[in-house]
Amino acid sequence: MDENRKYEVIKGLVDHPDGNKQRAALSLGCTLRHVNRMIAGYKKYGKEFFVHGNRGRKPSIAIPDDTSIT
Repeated sequence: MDENRKYEVIKGLVDHPDGNKQRAALSLGCTLRHVNRMIAGYKKYGKEFFVHGNRGRKPSIAIPDDTSIT
């Protein structure tokens, strides 16, 4: 799922406290409990909460570049 979309939906809920959490959960494809978890993370860490921890890293199971495939 797009991190920016999650951010926009959760930011909308925080900015408008009377927002519909159930609708947000359906649009994000997650549970109401996870929406509450994302709201808490957004309040604590801001936008960086939605950035995946492995972004920019090479996968640990990737084939090394110096390996030749024939």
